[in-house]
Amino acid sequence: MITSYISKRERYYRIEVGFVKISYDPVDDLMLITLKEKPLAYGEEITPQIIAHYSKDNELVEIEVLDANELFSKREEIYVPEYVKLN
Repeated sequence: MITSYISKRERYYRIEVGFVKISYDPVDDLMLITLKEKPLAYGEEITPQIIAHYSKDNELVEIEVLDANELFSKREEIYVPEYVKLN
C-alpha cells in the first residue's frame, strides 16, 4: 500500500510503501529512504552524494541522497535482477 503525505505546511514530501519511507525535501534537495525504524549509530559515505546510515548492529537503516534532483535527473538505465521481488 502506498500512502503519500504532501502538505503545504510541511516543506517535504513523504511516501510510505510497507515499512519503507521515502521523503524528499525540495528546499534542501535531500532524499531520505528509511528502511527500518531503528536508532542510527553511524553513517558511511558511499559516493559524494549518497550516505548510508547503520544501526549499532551494522544493519542498514537509512539511505541519504544529497542533491537528489541532480542525481535522479540523469538518464541512465537501472538493472534490477529478476530474482528481486518488487511487490
